[in-house]
Amino acid sequence: MKAKMKSQPNPAQVVAVVVKGEAELGIFLINVLTAPGLDVVGPFPAELGENVVFTGAVGLESKDTAAAKALIDYLKGLAAVAIVKSKGMNPS
Repeated sequence: MKAKMKSQPNPAQVVAVVVKGEAELGIFLINVLTAPGLDVVGPFPAELGENVVFTGAVGLESKDTAAAKALIDYLKGLAAVAIVKSKGMNPS
């Protein structure tokens, strides 16, 4: 299989080579592979996959802590959760 593997320099190139037919299979984060021209067949089984966890924080020297906290609250809210789910990811 190693002889057939072809790494790409960035996520956009992973998508591009599969869409163009230069590669038959792309493996990357599911939200990147939900691009036009690709057919996502699903995530890896849990024992093979790994979750990526994003964390938000407000800096002590932030000039607008209210806006930063509002953004974090929005990202935890139902509207953002719906968007995350629509991209094939699992908000938790």
